[in-house]
Amino acid sequence: MKKSTLHTVLFSLSSLIAIGFLAYLTKQHIDLKTGRIIGGSLCNVSQTFNCDAVIASSFSEILGIPVSLWGMLSVLVAFIFYLIGTFFRSSLSYAYAKILTYFNFAVCIVYGLLAIAFLKTYCPFCLASYLFVGICALSIFLESKNIKTPPIQELITDLFKDNKIYLTGFVLIPLSALVLHRNSLGSAYLEMEKNAKFLVQSWQMAESKTFPSLQEAVKGEDDAIMEIVEFADFNCIHCKHAAPVLSAFVSGHPGVKLRFFHFPLDSRCNDAVSRAGVSCEMAKATFCAHKLSDNGWAIHDKFFQQERALDRANAIELVKSMSDVSDADLKECMESEETMDTIRAQAQLGVDSGVQGTPSIFVNGKPLRGAQYLPVLKAAYKEITSQ
Repeated sequence: MKKSTLHTVLFSLSSLIAIGFLAYLTKQHIDLKTGRIIGGSLCNVSQTFNCDAVIASSFSEILGIPVSLWGMLSVLVAFIFYLIGTFFRSSLSYAYAKILTYFNFAVCIVYGLLAIAFLKTYCPFCLASYLFVGICALSIFLESKNIKTPPIQELITDLFKDNKIYLTGFVLIPLSALVLHRNSLGSAYLEMEKNAKFLVQSWQMAESKTFPSLQEAVKGEDDAIMEIVEFADFNCIHCKHAAPVLSAFVSGHPGVKLRFFHFPLDSRCNDAVSRAGVSCEMAKATFCAHKLSDNGWAIHDKFFQQERALDRANAIELVKSMSDVSDADLKECMESEETMDTIRAQAQLGVDSGVQGTPSIFVNGKPLRGAQYLPVLKAAYKEITSQ
């Protein structure tokens, strides 16, 4: 079996790079799915190129398991077959590596077309993994011209006869995917997922609330069939975990809108809270960022990513670093009675709506417990779109 060193190096490097991208996407998917995440993905470049939005979409899982995990394991098995074929000069192992690589590339093409046809956002790391899987396919195609292998039909038939050792490799892909996925979720998440149906049923029976417009931040489609209302505080750790989940869900599903109302856990602008803090300053800074800047949501997300509470000076500095808002305009907005009155009104709306903690999330006017988790949001979305 005559092989090219150049093709071997190219296939190996491309496989390892693709596995690296897919491993990162799998971890990001699990963190987003379980609500462990704070902040976004490294590949959230913009609203158009956003990995989290794609991860939150209905196309990101097969049988409840991340597509990236399926892909990572499939590329890994193809790579192992290829190494065996290379170092032990096994044309049989090489042939199975070629079949699996071609299959992986075909799946990449399908998912690329799905993204173009149905999603408004694209995942840069997904696209990068498609590219390197494509390089693997091209490399093995060029190399196979000099290598004689059995016909594909014979290879598939012999999997269940003389080549059962290779069948084991193929079977390990779904088994490993199932075990790795389940173990990574954790018992708390599995219990919550089991209760998702009950949470949605409770939401359907809950009393509906009305949320008038109070200059809240809005993200999503105006004619949305699913309206998410969130009351949150920028220093609340649970709100920090919920923020990227809600943002990704809205971006990854058509017909969804998010309305964000401030509920600062700070007595200076929320009469329902007994202790003072700096949450009011952070609320005022983000309110003004949305009002004065086109980059309001990015600044909003950045506030949720902060590990510590920001005082007035640091909050102002953060807004200025991410926008072209002048120092004078920002300070004037933050010091105005209108800004304070609006935030107080938003907090009071939360009190009147029964908010007792943050984040409190309502879907189509009704409180939805567990809405900081993707499975609960997806279950509610399914109910709404099926009506």
